[in-house]
Amino acid sequence: MPLSVEEIILTSNAGKFERNDIFIDSSYKGDSIVVKAVLRTNPSIWKEVTIPIRKLGFNEPLKTDEEILNELRQNRKKPKHRVL
Repeated sequence: MPLSVEEIILTSNAGKFERNDIFIDSSYKGDSIVVKAVLRTNPSIWKEVTIPIRKLGFNEPLKTDEEILNELRQNRKKPKHRVL
Protein backbone atom coordinates (compact mmCIF):
# COMPACT_ATOMS: atom_id res chain seq x y z
CA MET A 1 0.00 0.00 0.00
CA PRO A 2 1.50 3.37 -0.97
CA LEU A 3 2.05 5.84 1.82
CA SER A 4 1.08 9.52 1.68
CA VAL A 5 1.83 12.59 3.77
CA GLU A 6 -0.84 11.42 6.22
CA GLU A 7 1.47 8.51 7.15
CA ILE A 8 4.96 9.90 6.50
CA ILE A 9 6.92 13.13 6.88
CA LEU A 10 9.00 14.01 3.80
CA THR A 11 12.09 16.22 3.97
CA SER A 12 14.90 17.03 1.57
CA ASN A 13 18.26 18.77 1.51
CA ALA A 14 16.99 20.85 -1.42
CA GLY A 15 13.56 21.86 -2.56
CA LYS A 16 10.21 22.10 -0.86
CA PHE A 17 7.56 19.43 -0.47
CA GLU A 18 3.90 20.10 -1.14
CA ARG A 19 2.12 16.92 -0.14
CA ASN A 20 3.98 14.17 -2.06
CA ASP A 21 5.47 16.49 -4.70
CA ILE A 22 8.89 18.09 -4.40
CA PHE A 23 9.68 21.41 -6.06
CA ILE A 24 13.33 22.26 -6.64
CA ASP A 25 14.41 25.77 -7.59
CA SER A 26 15.90 25.97 -11.07
CA SER A 27 18.98 27.68 -9.61
CA TYR A 28 19.91 24.54 -7.61
CA LYS A 29 23.31 23.38 -8.92
CA GLY A 30 23.65 20.01 -7.18
CA ASP A 31 23.70 16.76 -9.11
CA SER A 32 21.36 15.00 -6.68
CA ILE A 33 19.05 15.54 -3.72
CA VAL A 34 18.60 13.53 -0.56
CA VAL A 35 15.02 12.76 0.46
CA LYS A 36 14.10 11.38 3.86
CA ALA A 37 10.78 9.74 4.73
CA VAL A 38 9.89 9.29 8.41
CA LEU A 39 6.92 7.27 9.63
CA ARG A 40 4.63 9.58 11.63
CA THR A 41 3.50 6.88 14.06
CA ASN A 42 7.05 5.70 14.78
CA PRO A 43 9.82 8.20 13.92
CA SER A 44 12.48 5.57 14.55
CA ILE A 45 11.40 4.04 11.23
CA TRP A 46 12.75 6.08 8.33
CA LYS A 47 14.30 5.75 4.90
CA GLU A 48 16.72 8.09 3.17
CA VAL A 49 17.45 7.96 -0.56
CA THR A 50 19.65 9.96 -2.94
CA ILE A 51 17.90 10.90 -6.18
CA PRO A 52 19.98 12.05 -9.18
CA ILE A 53 18.84 15.17 -11.02
CA ARG A 54 18.60 15.18 -14.79
CA LYS A 55 21.30 17.46 -16.13
CA LEU A 56 20.25 17.54 -19.78
CA GLY A 57 17.67 20.09 -20.75
CA PHE A 58 14.35 19.46 -22.33
CA ASN A 59 15.28 20.68 -25.79
CA GLU A 60 13.05 18.39 -27.79
CA PRO A 61 9.61 19.85 -28.43
CA LEU A 62 6.64 18.26 -26.70
CA LYS A 63 4.34 16.16 -28.82
CA THR A 64 1.02 17.68 -29.80
CA ASP A 65 -2.28 16.09 -28.81
CA GLU A 66 -2.75 14.93 -32.37
CA GLU A 67 0.70 13.26 -32.50
CA ILE A 68 -0.02 11.35 -29.30
CA LEU A 69 -3.45 10.25 -30.52
CA ASN A 70 -1.96 9.10 -33.85
CA GLU A 71 0.63 6.99 -32.01
CA LEU A 72 -2.09 5.41 -29.88
CA ARG A 73 -4.15 4.62 -32.97
CA GLN A 74 -1.15 3.08 -34.74
CA ASN A 75 -0.32 0.91 -31.71
CA ARG A 76 -3.86 -0.48 -31.70
CA LYS A 77 -3.58 -1.45 -35.37
CA LYS A 78 -0.39 -3.48 -34.92
CA PRO A 79 -1.10 -7.23 -34.94
CA LYS A 80 -0.39 -9.00 -31.70
CA HIS A 81 1.97 -11.94 -31.87
CA ARG A 82 0.46 -15.15 -30.67
CA VAL A 83 2.53 -17.82 -28.98
CA LEU A 84 1.42 -21.35 -29.85
